[in-house]
Amino acid sequence: VIGGIVVNIIPMVHEGGLSLEQAAWVAGVVGASAVAGPLVCGALVNRVGGQHIMAVLLTLPIVTALILMEPGMTMLSASIAIAFLGFSSGGQLEMLVYLVARHFGLRAFGSIFGVIGGVLSLAVGVGPIVAGKVYDVTHSYYLMLVADIPLSLIGVGLMMLLGNYPDQAAAPMPALAEAAE
Repeated sequence: VIGGIVVNIIPMVHEGGLSLEQAAWVAGVVGASAVAGPLVCGALVNRVGGQHIMAVLLTLPIVTALILMEPGMTMLSASIAIAFLGFSSGGQLEMLVYLVARHFGLRAFGSIFGVIGGVLSLAVGVGPIVAGKVYDVTHSYYLMLVADIPLSLIGVGLMMLLGNYPDQAAAPMPALAEAAE
């Protein structure tokens, strides 16, 4: 979802009515907001369950899509939409690392996160291609933005299924147990 929008930000907001110069400025918002994402998520993660933070991060691309689908896009509305997307993008990877470590422990972290990283890389590589193909067929980004909504909702639902963190203290790692003795 995010890859398909990020790669196509400039033509997407230009199609929405902004000049190419304005679209380039809007695209710059991604970087600044992507830096804010992990900072805010890191500040919240000890106060709010990570699955809830991740659910919010997965909801933000829905807001982005809805704003970008509105007719009469302004530079401000496009910037807000892209700020939500950048914030989401910035926070998601860090929250995935945190959630994998909390739910599966450090012993399985490398294997599990390796698979997640591979799937993410595939999705980020395929997303822009699919978005471009949808544009080539429909001559609009609208259908891609509509499709982003249920895809993001699936992610939100999966995050909410995670539940509370398992008790990691019940099964300490052997190396840590030996070091404690």
